[in-house]
Amino acid sequence: MGPKKARAVDDGGCPVVTAVERERLPPRRGPESVGPVKILREIPKLGFPEWNDNLEMENWYSPMNWYEDPMGLPVLPPHIETTTITWKRPHQYLSPLPEPPKQIAKVAVSDPKTSGKKSAQSKKTDEKQTEENKILRYCYVVYDTLLDPLLVRAGDSSGTTTPAGFRVEREWKGDFQRIWSAEQAHDINRWEAEEQRIMMDKELRERLLMEYEENWQIKYLKVLAIQKQAADNDLNDDDIMDDGDDGDASVFEASTSPTPMSITDLFGPMPVMDIEPNRAVRPVIPEGEYVDSPLASCCRVISSLAERLVANQPYYWEAIYPQTTIAGKKLPISNPGGKYLVKLFVMGKWRRIEVDDRFPLNKDGKIAILSSTLATEIWPTIIAKAIYKVFGWFGHISSMTNPHTNTQSIGFILNTLTGWKSRPYISLLDPKAQEELSKVTPILDSTMSVEIQPSQSVSNVILLCPIASVMTRDFNAVCGEAFVLTGIRSIHPSFSVYIYSSKLNALPDETLGFTSDTLEYHKITTMVLHTIPTRSLRLIQEWRSVISPTDVTSSTFEKYANTLPNFLTVVIPADVSSTTIFITVQCAPSSDNVPLSTDRGIIFVKEQQFSSPDNQDAQSSISLIKPCMTAPMDVNGPGLYVFRIYTHNLALGYSLEVESDIDVAILSMPDCLRGTCGMNVETQEFDYSVIPANSWTIIHRSNIALTQNENAKSSRLFIMFHPFDADATPNFHLSIINNKTLETTRYPLLHAYIDLQAAQAYTIIIECFSKQPIPAGIYQLVVASDWNITSGPLTNSHIVLSTFEGVYCPNKYLTLFRDVYTAINRDEPKKGPATPLPDEASIRLTTSYPNAALKFEVIDASTGSVLTSVSEYHSVQLMHLPTHNDGYIIQGSFDATKWIVPESLLSLKPFIDPGKANDSPRSDATTWTLEIFSSTLAGLTPDCTTQNKHAAIRYGWEQAERGREIRGVISRLLYLGKQEEAIEKMTEAEYTPDMQAQMLSRYDKNTVKSSVAFIDKAGSDITLGRDYFAPEAEKRRSEMDTFKSTVELAAKERSESATRRKEEIENMKKDILDMRQLWLAEREKLWVMREALRKEQPNQTPVANFP
Repeated sequence: MGPKKARAVDDGGCPVVTAVERERLPPRRGPESVGPVKILREIPKLGFPEWNDNLEMENWYSPMNWYEDPMGLPVLPPHIETTTITWKRPHQYLSPLPEPPKQIAKVAVSDPKTSGKKSAQSKKTDEKQTEENKILRYCYVVYDTLLDPLLVRAGDSSGTTTPAGFRVEREWKGDFQRIWSAEQAHDINRWEAEEQRIMMDKELRERLLMEYEENWQIKYLKVLAIQKQAADNDLNDDDIMDDGDDGDASVFEASTSPTPMSITDLFGPMPVMDIEPNRAVRPVIPEGEYVDSPLASCCRVISSLAERLVANQPYYWEAIYPQTTIAGKKLPISNPGGKYLVKLFVMGKWRRIEVDDRFPLNKDGKIAILSSTLATEIWPTIIAKAIYKVFGWFGHISSMTNPHTNTQSIGFILNTLTGWKSRPYISLLDPKAQEELSKVTPILDSTMSVEIQPSQSVSNVILLCPIASVMTRDFNAVCGEAFVLTGIRSIHPSFSVYIYSSKLNALPDETLGFTSDTLEYHKITTMVLHTIPTRSLRLIQEWRSVISPTDVTSSTFEKYANTLPNFLTVVIPADVSSTTIFITVQCAPSSDNVPLSTDRGIIFVKEQQFSSPDNQDAQSSISLIKPCMTAPMDVNGPGLYVFRIYTHNLALGYSLEVESDIDVAILSMPDCLRGTCGMNVETQEFDYSVIPANSWTIIHRSNIALTQNENAKSSRLFIMFHPFDADATPNFHLSIINNKTLETTRYPLLHAYIDLQAAQAYTIIIECFSKQPIPAGIYQLVVASDWNITSGPLTNSHIVLSTFEGVYCPNKYLTLFRDVYTAINRDEPKKGPATPLPDEASIRLTTSYPNAALKFEVIDASTGSVLTSVSEYHSVQLMHLPTHNDGYIIQGSFDATKWIVPESLLSLKPFIDPGKANDSPRSDATTWTLEIFSSTLAGLTPDCTTQNKHAAIRYGWEQAERGREIRGVISRLLYLGKQEEAIEKMTEAEYTPDMQAQMLSRYDKNTVKSSVAFIDKAGSDITLGRDYFAPEAEKRRSEMDTFKSTVELAAKERSESATRRKEEIENMKKDILDMRQLWLAEREKLWVMREALRKEQPNQTPVANFP
């Protein structure tokens, strides 16, 4: 609101114009409750809890209540055929394991009269309960003779001696399930074809025998019928009645012993068909690739490097629970309830992965993922299922065998099983491959000398990783596998590589060697595996599950706290020239499986102000380290290096792991500044209330004083503002004022570095401007310096807001307002203004006119000179007023030097009239708003100095010539044609009739002379018509035509010049293309000559060695 109407005080002398103090707007109040700045659209997946060895209260379920993974069945990798997969538990596809033989216990002799019947009844009851409670076992987690009930083991049951047959720790004599090799598949096909042939031959023989049998039976029946008919024909009446010796006896005697005849004699020989046996040999044990070759190859790598595992890194089955202790050794045992816990390294921690015993089976009834050749041994399948569950949790399962990401997948598997870190290294086809590999891998040729970093040769291992299928006589591999590189040998002009053998029944130390002729090097890349780091650090930030205080069965996800940034400090000794730090980043996936931003990761920025002063040329920062990868960071030169850790798009949680051979540390900002950098640190937490939308607010203002420390080697000052609400951070701004020079610096980030010169004092201002409401929150302020901070603990000064509004009245100087600024006593506001304290004020001026250029000036009230001036578009801010003791006038205006002022804002009026600033403002009038934050309420009173100056001038004129003012009023009325009002004014002024007539005659229309001039020539009047100006018009028309023709000619010349330049460019392009074709033809001739020379050599140089 503007001031009330100014009034002129007339006490008989010169009138004085005074104005009333402007009204302050009521304090703005934000809403009581405001939601978060950003709605969390991305929530991380429910992760895996950290591992805890205390499993006494774990629910392992039972056969009556099978355990099923609440996350469902895992997604299998693309190299597994899933169209015919069925998921079954061991009891659904395996037979029960044999039970141990019952031990016959000696029966104690007792009195049958007292205990005979009771003992028999008790024995039957115990046997019945044992049969009911007996749980059948179908598999072993890991097969050991100790667990086999049918094997006799030495040693007593007390476990004081190691039983015979107990496995050596971390030694597995089995193998993973393989598929049939190409030769075996051919033999199987031959064997099956032979078996098919034998079956067909048997069917043919059976059919022939059946036909033969059917034929002789029919023939035999026919013979019997003929014999019977013949016998019937030979029978007569004499044969029916026996009348004595009629010679029949001889006949009957002859028929009683017929001549013996066989079926062969009667019907011919039986058909005979010889079946040739199956000469093909069916393979028994598969000797091809492993069923789940990528995962199996990683397990082979771990087996080869088992001696590098430390205490907290489990070996295969050691990560599976439940476990039992036998003879002092822990072994996993099968769980009838189907629940298993697997200890895997995920997101920087060892975590528990819960899986059930539902395993995928293919159409042949075999397990489709990693499994043991012993069907009853299930630890490989449990491990594989847990790893694929973690793979699916991260959403990386589809890229497991992708040539572009196979090294990352291999590194992920090895990291999950052991915690080892890895990174892509170099391709075997690279010209520098031999030199780089020699730095890490043993050199088999003693004649070759290559400088090897001790840390690399001891701690690191090189893995060969095919990016495509490789098939040789002795070695087959697919994309996704990994092999340990055991050594290299220089073979001029190339080199050979050696790996551990993957053949069946190969010795542990057996190796295979390859050259560029026997192995396609362009299909092989390498990766470095960091197995034994000297120093390892971890920084893990993840959401946590919070149980509801009212309902213990429900919980919510709570985001990790946005604490102060962390620093990575590196201390390189004087005797070390350089070192390499390896950084690994992982981040949590989104719960809705939406692909996250590809630019997620962590950036390390070197803080040069905190690092050693002699390291100016060192690396200042490294590029974005993306998740699921290990990146090296080279640090050159001895000294202290401090890197700030910046996270980017990692709000869902992340883990950071740093490995190094020298002293490194991840410290919070205060600890790093105080302990490592040796600075004096003051830190304090403050809070702020709800900030309304579209408002400018100063939430913090404090002063700090510094004095020089004689023992300090540097003169640094560091100031950091850190809000805990990360989403609201972009709305805050940090400004630092040098209290001595009054120089104000607004920093683009929320921290500032200042080089101190002398004892100084600074003012810290934190402001906020947001288009949406900001909820109440907490922030932390850190001040660190090599000098002594004499101002004591950090405090937040009391700040109040005074807001003023007004309507712009168009005027010649584009002035919005010109007011006297005073400070009002907060305790006694009714007693008037108190001593001004303007230097503690921060002021912001805005207008309703969009994107207008504004100027804000602070003027000396006594002299009228400008003390300071700021100009900006849309809004202008002044964070600190200049120190002054004679009072201030503040003025706001449009800045015509930076902006073309619209006509609606222009006027010939020399100055604004405070008395009319509020009179009937239009709805589209331009308004201005002035906000002042200071320790006390601000008071603004319009400055009437200009009005009083003009009033004094008018008063002087009036005194010099009485009636001058009233004559001016009457003359204006007569000029406007308001004759009646002018006569009334003259009557009131007691004008005589003659004076009135004289005033009226001045503006009488009949007596006013015409302004049109006539030329008198020879006593006659001549009227100037169109013909008089025709020659001049023709002359001007001719000049215009000449100018147009000149312009057209110039345009034509420019067009022709452009056409010529275009043709020249086209000719130049054609010449370049011709020269390139000639060069290509010449290069082709040289290649042909080189190939001819190469073929003439006795030992031809491989083409791969040519550039």
